[in-house]
This record gives sequence, C-alpha cells and structure tokens, in this order.
Amino acid sequence: ILNLFAWTILDDDEFKGARDKPLALAAAKKADTLSQGKDWQIVDTYARAAYETGDAKLAVELQKKAIELAKKEGGIEGEFLTQLNDTLKRYESGPAKEEESEGKKEKEEEEKK
Repeated sequence: ILNLFAWTILDDDEFKGARDKPLALAAAKKADTLSQGKDWQIVDTYARAAYETGDAKLAVELQKKAIELAKKEGGIEGEFLTQLNDTLKRYESGPAKEEESEGKKEKEEEEKK
C-alpha cells in the first residue's frame, strides 16, 4: 500500500503541480524498510522518489539494486528491463530537471495569485 501511495504521488496526472515529493520519499523508504529491500518494484519507486527529491546518487544506487532484484526474480525481460535500464541512465545523468522546472512553474503561478 505504501509503495502504491508513493508511486501515485510521483506519477499520477492528478497530482501534477501539487506533488508532495518528500511525502512520497518517506512512504517509499518505509515500504522498502518493511520489505527488507527485497522487492524490486518498491526499490524502483524508492529510487524515483530519491531522484525527484534531488538525490541522484541514491537514486542510481537504488535503481541498480532494483534491476538486479528484478533479474533474480525472473520473468523480467525485453521492453520492461529496457525501461528499468533507461531509467537508470536518466538517473545517472544527474538531478531531475523536468521535475525541478515543474516546481518552478508552480511557484511562479502561486506568486502571480
């Protein structure tokens, strides 16, 4: 439930412009702790939350772990594995840019009000 909650905050269009990224990070971190770091989907969410809150280094570490866990679990191949690896490359490129500009736009719009 915590993983779904965190992912929804980070990904659902209904939260665009009002994402509570620190809350998503806290939920993802707690989910990871409760799963003892053994669920690749939770680790993947935790990585995204770390990335979107500005911790690209942690995001890279976690995404690598998610990929390894997914491979060990088996049945994760092709397009989905490619997607996980593409996400890793994005994290390796440094801090989130799109998300930061989204937050900047939100701030500017609030200041106009």
